[in-house]
Amino acid sequence: MDETRTGAADKSGINSGVNLELGSGPLSGGRLSYLFVDVHDLDVMLGFYRDGLGLPVVFEGPGACAFLRLGGGPQLALYSGRTTEPGAAAHVLIAIDVPDVEAAAKMIRGRGIAVGATRDVPGGRAAIFADPEGNRLELHQPD
Repeated sequence: MDETRTGAADKSGINSGVNLELGSGPLSGGRLSYLFVDVHDLDVMLGFYRDGLGLPVVFEGPGACAFLRLGGGPQLALYSGRTTEPGAAAHVLIAIDVPDVEAAAKMIRGRGIAVGATRDVPGGRAAIFADPEGNRLELHQPD
């Protein structure tokens, strides 16, 4: 796709009349490496993602951080040091594509984790649940 965009600057000053090739920016060839999540209690959160959800640990800096593998894609990086109270606000939504949302939700419920009802969403079906600090996760089955 060979698209270009021209226009006046918006309020942020971006696109000041310069031709921009869409998809040719400095990050267009990059890939998401990891999702960084600040946590209060690293041990509880690591137990939830490792033991509750079955994500393998790739790296652990005891008391400081843990990186977990999400399939073949980005890693989930948990870092100790969150300064707001757990559940004060949803800081992230971590969407994980699965081949069968009902089967994945059933498996997670079987590990004692509450998962919301499966519902139709744009592009597929999804079920939402939360980690111990209130960050939302979505099981997503693409159409």
